[in-house]
Amino acid sequence: MYELLKGQSSSTGHEKEKRKSALSGKQRQLSLRTSVEWTSIHQSALENLLNEVTSPPILAYPNYELPFVVHTDASQEGLGAVLYQEQNGILRVIAYASRTLSPSEKNYHLHSGKLEFLALKWAVTEHFRDYLYYAPKFLVYTDNNPLTYVLTTAKLNSTGLRWVGELAEFNFDIRYRPGRINTDVDCLSRPPLEIREYMTSCSEEISLETIQATISSVEAHAAGDVVWLTAVTDETKEMEADELFESTTSSRLKVIDILKGQQEDQTCSTVL
Repeated sequence: MYELLKGQSSSTGHEKEKRKSALSGKQRQLSLRTSVEWTSIHQSALENLLNEVTSPPILAYPNYELPFVVHTDASQEGLGAVLYQEQNGILRVIAYASRTLSPSEKNYHLHSGKLEFLALKWAVTEHFRDYLYYAPKFLVYTDNNPLTYVLTTAKLNSTGLRWVGELAEFNFDIRYRPGRINTDVDCLSRPPLEIREYMTSCSEEISLETIQATISSVEAHAAGDVVWLTAVTDETKEMEADELFESTTSSRLKVIDILKGQQEDQTCSTVL
């Protein structure tokens, strides 16, 4: 057991840091040449370590005997695509792809569905060509419903007909996937976030008291408690009785006026 953990802790590069981060102080005791009492913590560390080194990474190796699945999307800034394959009942990622639009391609948004068609053509015939060219059959998902008919009944111009000719070398079906769930490729078609500009726009300062009150509220809701009111002030002060009844208008309703009104009321006066 010592040799196993020592070997893992002596790994180099990224895997070394990744595995070290998974070990707590109790777990690191096993790398010392001292007697250590084996506890449930150590057992859990061993199980986590074995799971770490035997679990597959995010990207999977392609199996050319299984069908591929392609998701595509386009924005006014770029194209995005993801190549998937179902392995052992799980849809695994084989490769990601994205690129920006050329100046001429940015004009395609004037034609309905042309950018989405470009994303499909680019993903299949160019970027993922080495995976898909010899595939018996595969599926392409797009969030543009009219694009599902592009290979059959759509009326196309010369550019569209040329793209259909390039796609004719591949055997695939096109299916519609609603945009609200097509987020995997939607983010790839967007430009990267300008973090400096974003940080400049976030100029509002929040006090520590507000943050603490928010955390307390979230914790209370998670515990099933209901928070009726959370007040955050820099200075605590007692409010006068008539301030509690301040209306939204400029006038104030005095406590003495409330009592007088209750005494004059036929129903309330009998109770009072």
